[in-house]
Amino acid sequence: RTGYLILLPEVRRLLVCVYTVIGEIVFIAIFYISTIVFFAWIAVTLFKDTDGTIFGKEVNEGLDTFSRGLNTVFIAGSTEEFLDCFLPTYTVYRQSGLVWLTFLVVVQLLLLNLVLDTIVAAYMRHQEETEESDATSKVK
Repeated sequence: RTGYLILLPEVRRLLVCVYTVIGEIVFIAIFYISTIVFFAWIAVTLFKDTDGTIFGKEVNEGLDTFSRGLNTVFIAGSTEEFLDCFLPTYTVYRQSGLVWLTFLVVVQLLLLNLVLDTIVAAYMRHQEETEESDATSKVK
């Protein structure tokens, strides 16, 4: 039954549209991962040797090794738990707020909005190409 479904022209057009959108999203995913790795490296470099506790937590909790730093920065960038991740370092070192603000602006505002914009733009471009080819085939 699925084979017959794929033979329908509209389903084929939809699959081409999905492949086009996925191709665009791959580039954004690479940029997102690169941003996470970059800011994790910065955070670990700044806070790996920091000692002390605040609110019953270590100041550098989640930022003491690169692998834990990647996990912490990924969680902060992809969920709404960024306050829990960055509050200990910000409370002790107020200057770190500039790093975290830059991270949040880049990841939360730019990249997440860029994903939505890319999906819509790829879909609209595919729709325009499809309408153009349909109009050309009707003229012939």
